Amino acid sequence: MEEAPPPADHVIRPHHIALLTILMVGFRDLAIKDFPSPYALHLHRVLLNEISEVAQPKSHAELMSDISSGPQSDSPDCHEFQMAISTIHHDLNTVDKMGNFLGSSCVYVLLDVADILLKICVVFSKILKIRTSPQYLVVQADMLIFKTLADKKNWATPNLYDVWEKNLMIGDENLAIENLRCFFEQHFHESNDSGFRPHALLNLVRLHYMNGEFLAARQLLGEAIDTARLSNDRITLHHCTSILHRLPPLDEAQKPILQEVQPDLHPFEILFDVSKLLDPVTEQPLSASFIKIFQAIGLYDHWLDVQCAVPVEEQQWAQHAVQSIVWREAGCNKLADIEQNIVLAFTAPGGENSNRMSIALNKSYQTARQGNYTAALALLIDPSVWRGLIIQDYGTWAHAIWDILALRATRRFNLYRTAIIILADIGLEFGMTKRSRQILEEIMPQVSTNSFIWFDADSQLCSKVINGDDLEQRAVACFTLARCIIVAEGSSSNALHQALPYLSKAEFDFKALEMYQPLKDVQYMLSVIYHNLDMAVERQAAAERHSETETIQKKLEMVVSDPEISEIFDLMEIVGSALTSR
Repeated sequence: MEEAPPPADHVIRPHHIALLTILMVGFRDLAIKDFPSPYALHLHRVLLNEISEVAQPKSHAELMSDISSGPQSDSPDCHEFQMAISTIHHDLNTVDKMGNFLGSSCVYVLLDVADILLKICVVFSKILKIRTSPQYLVVQADMLIFKTLADKKNWATPNLYDVWEKNLMIGDENLAIENLRCFFEQHFHESNDSGFRPHALLNLVRLHYMNGEFLAARQLLGEAIDTARLSNDRITLHHCTSILHRLPPLDEAQKPILQEVQPDLHPFEILFDVSKLLDPVTEQPLSASFIKIFQAIGLYDHWLDVQCAVPVEEQQWAQHAVQSIVWREAGCNKLADIEQNIVLAFTAPGGENSNRMSIALNKSYQTARQGNYTAALALLIDPSVWRGLIIQDYGTWAHAIWDILALRATRRFNLYRTAIIILADIGLEFGMTKRSRQILEEIMPQVSTNSFIWFDADSQLCSKVINGDDLEQRAVACFTLARCIIVAEGSSSNALHQALPYLSKAEFDFKALEMYQPLKDVQYMLSVIYHNLDMAVERQAAAERHSETETIQKKLEMVVSDPEISEIFDLMEIVGSALTSR
């Protein structure tokens, strides 16, 4: 493919004058070297963003505001620079001054001098008239009265791609596809084939993949792969095959295809393999997931050190997000929390960072599992989470809120039990008390989180330190184990004393989880045990707590709608509406 020439559709417009003043003052005699390094970097970023014209150009006031807001912009050299570019811009108020300015700027342009002078003669007399124009018109080459050699064809412009990204963000699939095709059908260079058709197909495949339209994505992938091979576009070919391996296999019995590490493969594709390995269908140990994480880290370093890829800050935290999931699967919850906190601490809030959103979703659900529903919902409805969402992520975010609300509602009318604890409960009903007690004592280290301390029948200090992260499992297990102890020991005084700490822990957990029906059962049993142990004060307190719980439960049963839930749904509606109108 021939090298693309410089864009020819470069009608001089008012914002170009402001950019020229900055370039002439800042880079003449390398004055930028005198600026503090942070400010010089900020200036380069502002200029790159404006010169590339990937977005609507800023007005002069907005541009000056951006330049003046950089780090260390109040230093003497920076202040003098800002005053100079502002003065020059406001002095260009006559045709003569504009002509002198454009003439002196020719040394910065690598084009034919006669061609430049012709351009200047055509446009500088008009540019003063449109400096205050509220918007720009798209000027096509065939509408120019005075044409230069470079004005014979309309060259590609980025406007259509900008429209494609906006429609993609708000979920307007039809307009997005139309503008994407129009963008890649533009004239990029002198060859018959632009060479960018694989990119258009790849972007369409990504659109269908993000929308969950896997059949359409698979159909386009075949065409995209063939086109990339014909164009000898190895990078695009890698992206296409990577998406192909992400799609669910056509045969349900087929195991997912794992990526092989290659220099041109993106590190994210290796990280995605971790999700395949965590699927029980693959029958792989957790060590295989850690190996993939190490490969992704090494490939990311290769991208930066060998291929000299432009570092994207949010990409380096992706492996930490994946590690948090794998560590939790391995039972190392503290390490998982550390990895989550790393992502939340070092990624900017309010953007389109999928790593940060995934961590927020996982963390909120884990918080809800512990009964902290308000904290979990507050984490999700915080503006730093939903601000900047694209339409596909909005659905995931809204579904996460619904999951937490459903979890809370389910735990309140008593619909969920863990299978192993149900097995022990059934065994208890059939008189298998010792076996049920053994089953529960064996799983207690996996279902309880905190240590609890009590005095046994001989007034000896006893304690149990058992780990886990599910309050509901712990509550049900403690309640069932207490019943097993009482039945197995024949309701002796010693058995009642042994059961008390488990019942107290179950009461605490059920109350935190707002599971009122099992909470009443626990409180009733506590009152009975206290009665049998002649502990009248404790019995009365347990009976009062039972009465309070019953009152709360009846009150909740009478509630038709929850104002808090209505407010959350209203917020979700506002966010979705704002997203589609953005």
